[in-house]
Formats: sequence, structure tokens, C-alpha cells
Amino acid sequence: MMIEIEESTGNVYADLGMADADKMMVKAQLATKIGEIIKRAPRTTRYFR
Repeated sequence: MMIEIEESTGNVYADLGMADADKMMVKAQLATKIGEIIKRAPRTTRYFR
């Protein structure tokens, strides 16, 4: 049995044929960047006042 493999476009949402794939990719990239910033931020309550 042969498994067919396709090269990715770089956008998993487009590869899956989802509507608004470009918007979903931008949202995912933004969420990733926000997560990185939060991980680097000092862990104090001063930011939540």
C-alpha cells in the first residue's frame, strides 16, 4: 500500500481546506506570540492592578 504525501503550503488551515484559512493562520501566529511574551514576563501581581 502506498501512502500519498503532499507538501504543505505553510498554512495548515489552507491545507485542510478550511474557510478563512489566512485569518485563522494570523490568529494562531498572534496567539503564539502573546504566549511567548507572557512566558517572558515577570511573575508579579503589579501587572494586574
